Amino acid sequence: MAGPGEMPYLGAMSTIDPQLARTERLARERAGGTLPLLVIIVALVHLALWTLGGYGIASALDTFRLMQTNQVGAWESPYGADLWMLIVGIVLGSIAGFIVTAVLRPLMPGCAGVAPIVTGFIGLCLGLGLFYPSWTPPQEVGSLRPFLDSGSERWGAGAWIWYELPIWLPALVAVLAIAALVLTVRFARNEAASLVRARQLIRGGVRVQGSVTHADSGSVFVNNLPVVAMTVKYTDATGTDRWVTQRKPFAPTAIPRVGDAYTIFYSATEPGNQKKILLFPGTVTAAQAAAASLS
Repeated sequence: MAGPGEMPYLGAMSTIDPQLARTERLARERAGGTLPLLVIIVALVHLALWTLGGYGIASALDTFRLMQTNQVGAWESPYGADLWMLIVGIVLGSIAGFIVTAVLRPLMPGCAGVAPIVTGFIGLCLGLGLFYPSWTPPQEVGSLRPFLDSGSERWGAGAWIWYELPIWLPALVAVLAIAALVLTVRFARNEAASLVRARQLIRGGVRVQGSVTHADSGSVFVNNLPVVAMTVKYTDATGTDRWVTQRKPFAPTAIPRVGDAYTIFYSATEPGNQKKILLFPGTVTAAQAAAASLS
């Protein structure tokens, strides 16, 4: 009972497993198309912001290009006031990238950290491409105009590189976008293959309950999440004690601790094959409900 002047502590109690509730909510969002639609919207916003940033980068580079291709005194670019595009596009685009990762992680955690790189590079390429007709042309192509009594000076390699900047810079960004896209597709395929194996284990594997015997989170982070190496002990259907060790990123609030219950799905024909073992946090009842969203 609270003493005079003290506020009583109000606890929260529920008859529903919070983890089970989160799993069911995620399954409903996936089935209803809420999450995919949200991912598309956020990705388009991210792409648009980096398009703005790409346009702003080009407008800022226009002055530097003139400094390499024009004589002194002819370096003024008409886009000096467009610096806000660069700042807004990059700052807000970076923030939107973290949001893309956050909303994509429940659907495709394997490629959630790489996908924003793709939309970011595509946006940069679009912004640079949209600015292409606006590049300020040099006074003379191939040479600097005479300064006072001096004669014309031929361009060097650096001036030619800057002159061709409107072509090679978006091309380079496009190559990086394609490379990031290939990497994302590869991660997505690996994740899809893992999901197929997981479904096979859920439908045809053996299900037993175990507990965490070791959990060690080091200094390695993936998508800003700590990677935890944990070992789970369980007893298979033949009465043999087994230990399985896995390394994966966990949210800070979900890092496993020694003694935590874990449910193991393993192959009946290959009980010792760690590649065919699936771990779910919680008791068998909670894990079965969570696994239902994958099957």
